[in-house]
This record gives sequence, C-alpha cells and structure tokens, in this order.
Amino acid sequence: MAKITDQFIRALQVPEGKPEVQEFDDDLPGFGVRKFASGKASLFVKYTVGTQQRRKTWGAWVAGTLPTIRKEADVVGKDLVGEARKAQQEAKKAKKAKKLGELVGPYLKLRETGNEFWKPLREKSNTEATRYLQHHWQPLHDKPVADITHQRVRDRRNEIVSESGAVSANRALVALSGLCGWAIKQ
Repeated sequence: MAKITDQFIRALQVPEGKPEVQEFDDDLPGFGVRKFASGKASLFVKYTVGTQQRRKTWGAWVAGTLPTIRKEADVVGKDLVGEARKAQQEAKKAKKAKKLGELVGPYLKLRETGNEFWKPLREKSNTEATRYLQHHWQPLHDKPVADITHQRVRDRRNEIVSESGAVSANRALVALSGLCGWAIKQ
C-alpha cells in the first residue's frame, strides 16, 4: 500500500515473470493502479453495490490526470446504493418503533385489571400512576422507546422537580420504572 502519485506509478516495477502488478492507495479505499510488464499502467477503483463487488477502470494512465481521476474515484468508491438502502431500513425501523405514549395505555389497563404476573394496583395507586405517566411523562410520549435515554429521563425528572417538587418527581420516576420493566418483559 502506498500513496499513488505520478512518481509512484513511474517507479512501480512488475516482478520478473509476472504479467502485471496492482497497488492500492492508502488514503482512498479501493483506488488502485495496475501496471503491466509492458510498462503501461491503468487506474481503477473497486467498490461494492449492495453485496456485489464492482470495478471501474479509467483506461491508460496519463501523467497529470491523477488529481481528477482521484476525485472521481472518491465519488464512485462510495456505496451510494448500499447507503440509501441502509437509510431506508433505518427509516422503516423508526416508523415501526413503538413510542412511549403507545405503551402507557396498555400498561395502565394491565395495572388496573392485573394478570398472572401483575396484581392490580389499588384505586389510589392506579390514579397516581395514571397521572404520573400521562401527565408528567407526556413530553416523552412522542419519542421512540429506543431514543429514551438515561439522560433524557434525568432531564425530564429535573423539570418535574422544578414544576411539582422532588417527591412528585421521584414518584413519577417510580411509575416510569414500572412501565419500563413491563415493556422489557413484553
């Protein structure tokens, strides 16, 4: 591996008995030079489209054209199709991802009625849990669950402290913790 320059291509030697030699550039992945025993050289770039590997050749090397070809190789060498597919898949995942607000209703219904794992909450506890989850945590309802980080929860808890006091903030945190525990089991 080396930095491909006009000087490097001129100095590149094909080993005795071999028809050609290939060298790749350190700075530009996939960009290379192919020098033949005849002394001629050509520039190319190897890249992938999805899972298929491709190769584009610029033909015979001419001294002085390297900067332009290098710029083209940088563009060609990027897997634009693969990057677009990846972005589409991520957008699809984000669309499918549950938001916190979507989980609150089913969780509260379960805590009201109970099941084999969760006993129903008492009426006052259920009222309080409902208030904390629907009111205090409402600013996070439109966020995908995967985007709710410890830092986001801490920031919102600090806002609740300033709005309603530390006791309410801690109780809201307990209600959110129960919801998260249930969501993880689901």
